[in-house]
Formats: sequence, C-alpha cells, structure tokens
Amino acid sequence: MNRVEPSCLVRQEVRNKIHQAHPFDRGSFCHHWLDRVLNLWPVLLLYALAEGTKRSSELERELAGISRRSLVRALRGLEADHLIERKVYAVVPPMVEYSLTSAGASLIEPLASVCEWAAEHEKMLGQSLPAKQA
Repeated sequence: MNRVEPSCLVRQEVRNKIHQAHPFDRGSFCHHWLDRVLNLWPVLLLYALAEGTKRSSELERELAGISRRSLVRALRGLEADHLIERKVYAVVPPMVEYSLTSAGASLIEPLASVCEWAAEHEKMLGQSLPAKQA
C-alpha cells in the first residue's frame, strides 16, 4: 500500500475543524464524547433506537452478546449525554422505554456514513480482521 501524506488526503478546512475541537485534550468535550459515545454498544443502541422506541429487553435481544451490565452502562451514558430519553411507566412490573432525543436522531446520519465508509472499504479493511469463529 502506498503511503500518502495526510495533508494531500484531508482538506485544510477539515483539519482545522478537528484541531479546533481539541480531540487529543483529555479534558475537552470532544475527547469525552468520542470516548463515551463512539464505542460499539452505544453506537449499536443508537442504531437500534433509530427504528423506534424500545424496552431494554428488546434492546438486549437485538444486541446479541451484550451483557446486562454493559447495556445498563451504555443506556445510562447515552441518557446522561442527552442522546436518548428514558420513560418509566408506573405499572407492575415496572416498564421502561428508551427512545432517541432530537440530538440522538441527528447523530444517526453521520454514524450511517461511517458504516457506508466501512462497507466501501470492506475488502481492504477485512484483511486486518481476525477470522470469524465458528
């Protein structure tokens, strides 16, 4: 693979936006957000909730492999970051539903772009993935 100088690949305007957001500064909001939200489970939860309001049991089934602890932690983080909202119904047994906020909904399209990028580069990227386990 040929190495290309990044300045040739990324417009100066985009590099300036990245620089202004201070993603490398551990105290910046950008750094916090990248660390907290752009992990696998939060992203998959946002995708799942893009289809509509769901209960935690539905989300747990849809995100095969997620532990209950990871699910709760990811939901709490997304709620704290105002990307999803939690609605508790006063019934027995208690019923809780999760849905996207307008901020969360506005994030779906950029996240979908990342998935599109991955699909376009799957052949190249797939070479670095471990073999699927049977």
